Amino acid sequence: MKKIIFIQGIHDIPLKNKKLFKFLEKEGFEVVYFPLFYSVYDTEKQKELVRLVSGYIESSPESVSILGHSFGGVIAYSLDDEVYKKVNAIITVATPHGVSYKWFRNILVKLNYKEREVSSQITIGMAYDLVVRFHHAGREATPPDVILTGFHESLLRSTSTMNKVIRHL
Repeated sequence: MKKIIFIQGIHDIPLKNKKLFKFLEKEGFEVVYFPLFYSVYDTEKQKELVRLVSGYIESSPESVSILGHSFGGVIAYSLDDEVYKKVNAIITVATPHGVSYKWFRNILVKLNYKEREVSSQITIGMAYDLVVRFHHAGREATPPDVILTGFHESLLRSTSTMNKVIRHL
């Protein structure tokens, strides 16, 4: 059975991703999940998650694939440099790769976030970059915010997204 490491986003809970996990298991994947909860500003918890995932990959006798949801995609590109030799694919869904706020770039630097060389890489749901801008601009919730947040929340649950994930593994 092929392993896929799922790295959750900020405040993610396993129940929210139950449909995705069942889909991946039905497709023949063993889903590995680290239920460590963190916030966007909690760099120490983020680094702890980086250590946990890196340690798991280092000790794994086989290669793995990584699926990062939201900020989990940032974590996927922040692991210890050596572990990428054992990573077949990195798939990120609704990950804020292109957010250019200085405070966010500072977080990325602390995490060692950078481009990685692996066999297969894809980012699904680039519109999430807009959600981050809405939420961190100090604005009250407006209908566009609600729509974009709904898009973010439902993206991983959609059959279309799940099929894209499978095609890249």
